[in-house]
Amino acid sequence: MNRLFKGFWLAAAVALVCCAPLAHATDTYTVTLTGVGNGFVMGGVYVSPYQGVVQENGVTIYSGYIICDDFETESNLNDTWDVGVGTTDPLNGQEKFNSPGSTYWDSTKTAQQDYDAVSWLALALLHNMNNEVLADEYSYAIWSIFDKAAIGHVTGVGALSSTDVTNAVTALITSAFNAGAYTGPTVNVYTPMINGRSQEFLSVSTPEASAAMILGVNLFGLVGLVWLFRRRIAVGAR
Repeated sequence: MNRLFKGFWLAAAVALVCCAPLAHATDTYTVTLTGVGNGFVMGGVYVSPYQGVVQENGVTIYSGYIICDDFETESNLNDTWDVGVGTTDPLNGQEKFNSPGSTYWDSTKTAQQDYDAVSWLALALLHNMNNEVLADEYSYAIWSIFDKAAIGHVTGVGALSSTDVTNAVTALITSAFNAGAYTGPTVNVYTPMINGRSQEFLSVSTPEASAAMILGVNLFGLVGLVWLFRRRIAVGAR
């Protein structure tokens, strides 16, 4: 084996050994609710999107818009709580609403169908978040899928009566389910580790690489540079 490949595998081995303790450590994820987006209100509650920060082992991996899919619980601004992290496609079973029941919009739907519909609505909400009427309607459509009672809090907005908005919300839910399997950008799920501690939130994006992965890559690059530098000195000394 020539010196180039020996150096490569040495660098790889050192990087893996250095980041192995982090890679196998128990990761802790937290969410902090930092803002209420555009501040639109319907039925006495702020509607999505909100703003939040997600951290992994104290390192920020996402900061931006988050969407609430949980109408029955409350969250407090600037509060931080531990969460489990997953995606809506596929689900990992830790989601709050992973067992459809009588309070769900349609108890015949599977959890995957519910979260696919919510993902479709969440993406559409972000595309229309500056429109108060649509932000209201998409938020209540998301909430109502997991809690039928949510739609009862719908009120009129602008020239639209509460009946108008209710009909619009129902139509959005139907469209979301008719869309079938979700195929858009990754939708991440942040589920409170303690039920009732806070609401479940979503983000439509892919979080940055984990802190362990970033450290491993950096160490690999550093060791590689050191090896190349020493090799050049050795060659120059001949």
